[in-house]
Amino acid sequence: PYVCRDGECGFVVAPGDSGGLARAIQRLEQSAELRHQFGNGARKRALAEFAEPVMVRRYWELFQRLSSPGLA
Repeated sequence: PYVCRDGECGFVVAPGDSGGLARAIQRLEQSAELRHQFGNGARKRALAEFAEPVMVRRYWELFQRLSSPGLA
């Protein structure tokens, strides 16, 4: 669920919910527009949340916090 937001870039189905998974697959099979929408949503989220500059900044901020004298 952290990587894929339900309805934005795909479907999130509960573990073990084979019926829910089957329904999600059927919806994707039946709708080229939904597949396109999810593809665009996934690309947008990947660039905003997981692109290299974003991840480098997040790791840098994390390392800065962990190396602060007040945390020791």
